[in-house]
Amino acid sequence: MTAHLVGVACLVGMAFFRADTPFWLMLVVLVVSGAARSVGFTAYNTITYADIEKPQMTGANVLDSTIQQIAIGSGIALGAVAISAGLFLGERVEAGGAYAYDFAFLVIAAILLVALVPAWRLPATAGGALTRR
Repeated sequence: MTAHLVGVACLVGMAFFRADTPFWLMLVVLVVSGAARSVGFTAYNTITYADIEKPQMTGANVLDSTIQQIAIGSGIALGAVAISAGLFLGERVEAGGAYAYDFAFLVIAAILLVALVPAWRLPATAGGALTRR
């Protein structure tokens, strides 16, 4: 969950990038963001199958692959809608086109926070088969 929160914090940080933001700072935020997502994806993908019995593994794999593809498509669509909404709002507050991306980063960060709810609800024994507890 820590990696997930770091990724959310990086997205919020990206919403505040400006033309005068130092390149090194953007580079650090982007590298940390990528590392956090990599660690998070690895952890979530590992625990996904941890407590699945062998006879149910095929069905679980199909379901997980389907959910991942739907999530990818939904994320792209959501990003496009958020940018469009940001453009609309940017015109209303006379903030220009950059506001669209600021808004989109913040919307996606908020949605990723909501995605943490299922992780918080996992029992402490989740993934116990991996640690043999």
